[in-house]
Amino acid sequence: MKKIECKYMDIFISKDLFEGLMMDYASNEDDIVYNLEQRVEFVINNEELFEKYIKAFSRFEARGRVAALYAEEDCTVRGEPAFLDGKRLKRVQGWIDKNDVEYGCLIILWHGSAHGPNDVKSDRSLVLTEDGASFRMYSPMAKEVIDAYTIDYHLKQLRKRVKANPNFS
Repeated sequence: MKKIECKYMDIFISKDLFEGLMMDYASNEDDIVYNLEQRVEFVINNEELFEKYIKAFSRFEARGRVAALYAEEDCTVRGEPAFLDGKRLKRVQGWIDKNDVEYGCLIILWHGSAHGPNDVKSDRSLVLTEDGASFRMYSPMAKEVIDAYTIDYHLKQLRKRVKANPNFS
């Protein structure tokens, strides 16, 4: 697994997929990193209410960095979403569990698809996945999946919680 450290985020991608992208697009490493970083920023900034929720949650939890897993799609391990890391299949939930405490938001992106995994959860970090033309996000604070239909409600609840916390400035 290749970890690419950018200014505000870390991107995790298998070395094979990264090298494949460089060959497919006849690009150098910097161009591929820039394109991956832009895709993650697009996902975060695409829907204003999700962006606001992520920023408020990250400040509240005092963990502002983002981690993105960019993986090949359509892999499963015992019926669970998985990704190919070189020659081994690994569970997406395992990657989430490993990075849960370190980041404010974990983003799962599939190479070549706009549908992220379902049924992923975390204890401390938000988990944002694509859902066709929209997004869905698991929030450990709300203890449920937030989608475009419920984001307004959950953003209001988060703001109330932030306002009620005397230690939050």
